[in-house]
Amino acid sequence: MIERIIILENVDPVVCYGVNNSKSQLLKTRDPKLRFVVRGQLLMGIGEEKETAEYEQIIRKLEQYSEE
Repeated sequence: MIERIIILENVDPVVCYGVNNSKSQLLKTRDPKLRFVVRGQLLMGIGEEKETAEYEQIIRKLEQYSEE
């Protein structure tokens, strides 16, 4: 298992995660093998290397979209 830590930098966590973490819940249903923890601007994905890398890419795209 790999732990991948992602820190959101220029975005409000509520905008990125959605109200009541609605966007985070979508990620959980997308890949049920991957576990992740959301605490403010810190995200930690726990899973296999491929899954956590894909998770980070999705989060970075979501962060970029939220900035715009």
